[in-house]
Amino acid sequence: MTDGLHVLSDGDALPALPPGPIAALDASAWALTRPEWHAVVLDGGALVGRVSAWVSDPPSVAGAPAAHAGRIGHAAWRDARVGERLIGAAEGWMREHGADLALGPLDGSTWFSYRVITDRAPGGG
Repeated sequence: MTDGLHVLSDGDALPALPPGPIAALDASAWALTRPEWHAVVLDGGALVGRVSAWVSDPPSVAGAPAAHAGRIGHAAWRDARVGERLIGAAEGWMREHGADLALGPLDGSTWFSYRVITDRAPGGG
């Protein structure tokens, strides 16, 4: 794979990812959480970031009954620049698939031991 952002369509490509400061998503985590969208960033031939997203079966969000909440998870990156690129790509994909709110970190479900929901920024940012 060349340097840059790559979207993976299934977990079969995980073993082929080059090593780097960020570990590739484990195949068992992929099988358990079934990402609808997963992207990685390579730089200098090394894996420097990854993130997954989901839009199906959105959770209801108190105070935002009309919102279609997408979820972001499996997030790990080397630095803020890589993180911004991955989150931006995930948000774009979720928006294209009907989500108008992003929740995270949620690795596909709220059943894991982590979760956070933040209010939208003033002005809708």
